[in-house]
Amino acid sequence: MRLVHLARASAERAIEKGGLKGTKTTVATAPETNIVLARAVYAMPVVADFWTTFQWLRELRRSHDERLVAVYFRVPDNEAVYFGRYNEPHMARSAAAAAAWVRDNPAGAQVVVPRSIASKDVVAVRRVKQLVGWVEVPEPSKKFDCVCSACLPHGDRHLMRRVRGAFATGLAAARRASSDVEVLAALGALELPLERGRDRLDHTKLVGFLRSPSPRVRRAAAWLLGYFRFTTVQGALRSLLDDPHLDVRQSAVEALVRAGGAARTSKLIATSDGEAISHLVELLKYESDDLVALETLERFADHPDSDVQADVFLAPCGVERFVALVLAAPTAARDDLWEAASALPKARVRCLAAHCGRHSRI
Repeated sequence: MRLVHLARASAERAIEKGGLKGTKTTVATAPETNIVLARAVYAMPVVADFWTTFQWLRELRRSHDERLVAVYFRVPDNEAVYFGRYNEPHMARSAAAAAAWVRDNPAGAQVVVPRSIASKDVVAVRRVKQLVGWVEVPEPSKKFDCVCSACLPHGDRHLMRRVRGAFATGLAAARRASSDVEVLAALGALELPLERGRDRLDHTKLVGFLRSPSPRVRRAAAWLLGYFRFTTVQGALRSLLDDPHLDVRQSAVEALVRAGGAARTSKLIATSDGEAISHLVELLKYESDDLVALETLERFADHPDSDVQADVFLAPCGVERFVALVLAAPTAARDDLWEAASALPKARVRCLAAHCGRHSRI
C-alpha cells in the first residue's frame, strides 16, 4: 500500500537519509478511550482523486509559510493502522481497509501509521502544488469562523481577515433582523470581533443603530462603540447623552469611559444633565488611578445640581479610598499627595485632603 506524508521542504534531505521518525501521538479509539503512540506518522493513501490524497496541504500550511513536499512510502497491505476523521474516534484495521474507507469518506480523513518509516521504505520525495485542499473545515457549509483568542491567537496572520468577516456577518444579520430580539442577538455577536479588532474596524457601520426607535437597540449600539478610539466615537456618544431613556444615557457614559477613561469623559459631559454625571461618579469605583478619580470628583464638587453634589460627597471612591491611598504610600509620598490634593480649588476636596493629611501622620 502506497501512502503519502506531507512534510516541510526544509526536512527533505533529512527524510531521504533517515526516513520519517514520527512523533508521539494520542489517538482516540472510542469516545472515552485514547491510546498513546510513542512514534506515529500521519499520512493519506494515494488514491485516484488528487484532492482526496492532498486535501490536508492548505490546512497544514496555515501556521507557517514554508512549502510542503510529498513523501511517498510503502507499508504492507495487511499492516495495522489507525484511520478516521480528525477529532473523531479512529478504527484499527489494515492499510488496505483504510484506503477503501478514505475513498468512501474523504472529507477530513487521515491515516495514522503507529511507527517510524525507515528510509528504505520511502519511495520518493516530490514537490506538489500548494493550493490544494481545504482550510479550517472540509465542508464549506461548516466554515469555522470563531475569532476568540484560543482559536485565533494574537499575531495570527489570518486574524484581521477573520475578524472583519465576523464583523460583516454580524452587521448583515442585524440589518436583516425583523425584531428587536434578533437585532440585539446580532449586535451581541459583534462584541468578540470588536474586542479583537477594535479601532481597525469601521465604527460608522454601527452609528445607524443609534437612531433605532428601540431604546434597547440604541443602548446595545452605544455599548459597542466603547470598543473604538475615544476621538472617533465621542461625537456619536455625546449625542446620546440627550436620549429620553435613562439606560441609553448611562450606556453612553459607560462607553465613553471604556473608550477614553474617566478624566476625558468628565470634560465631555461637564454640561450634561445631572443623571449622566452621577452615573460617571458611580463608575469611578472601578477607576484604577486614585488621583484620576479624585480629580474627577473635584470637577463636579460645585455642580449646580444638588443631587450631583450629594453623589460626589458620598462617592465610594471618596474619603475612605483616598485615605487608603495615602496610608499605603511611603512617608515622603504621603506629604506630596496631601499637598497636591490641598491645592485643588473645591472645598470638599480640600477637606478630604486635610482629612488624609491628619491620617498620614499616624
